Amino acid sequence: MANIQTCPKTRLRANEFLTFCLAVKNEIQRADRDISLYKPEFESFDANIIQFDNSLNRLSKSEYTRKSNESKRRLNASRDGLFKKIAADLSNSHDDFVAAAVSLMIVVDQFTYISHLSFEDIIGKTDSIVAYFQSDDYKDLIKLLKLDDRVTQLQIINNEAKNILSKKATETGRRNMPRKTPITRRELNVSYDKLVDQLNFLARRDGDTDYLTLFAFWNALIDKMRVTISLRSGEAKGGKTDSGASNQPTTPPSSGGEDDRPVIE
Repeated sequence: MANIQTCPKTRLRANEFLTFCLAVKNEIQRADRDISLYKPEFESFDANIIQFDNSLNRLSKSEYTRKSNESKRRLNASRDGLFKKIAADLSNSHDDFVAAAVSLMIVVDQFTYISHLSFEDIIGKTDSIVAYFQSDDYKDLIKLLKLDDRVTQLQIINNEAKNILSKKATETGRRNMPRKTPITRRELNVSYDKLVDQLNFLARRDGDTDYLTLFAFWNALIDKMRVTISLRSGEAKGGKTDSGASNQPTTPPSSGGEDDRPVIE
């Protein structure tokens, strides 16, 4: 009788266990298998995979934190570059350029030392800078100094920063959910065992024919996990590989010949 062998789940690292469970899930869903007889167990298993995956992400370095740091750097560089261009025109040989620069420096002086602020605060300050330079009071001066493209570029970078900040806030909310990895892993362990128990029960009750392909894949995957553990922790630490022993189908009854049981007269 084919069945799913035991799996050394507790010896798997968190990411290994997640990868293992995802592979099992994908194989079950492959080729539109009929899961009606074990649907509750599978749906619980699937839901707990998601919870476990989310809890692992809480322990990982935030991708959006990296992006926000890079965006903050770009904002500071773009703003500082614009300010330096304005300051440079204070020494321009044309009086109208100097006058324009003097007027614009009133804005620059308000925002010179904002690099040390938080990412969110820099975005807000940049909104104010762009609003000043696009206002009726200053837009003609910006155009005179041929800085309108730089102001537009600063606005584009700031809009990108807003998008990153929004995604970062969403991610932070998800990562701060009160779901700890040991808890979600334990729940996934339980749902995995229930799924295995149900499938093995169905194979015993109804025959294993419909499950042979799935069980063969599953047992080979468990053997692979055993080898991985043994290579990492020492020989035999992963347990003895099954090598297909659990994939043996039920021997079908012989047919085509006479019944060799004794006949009772």
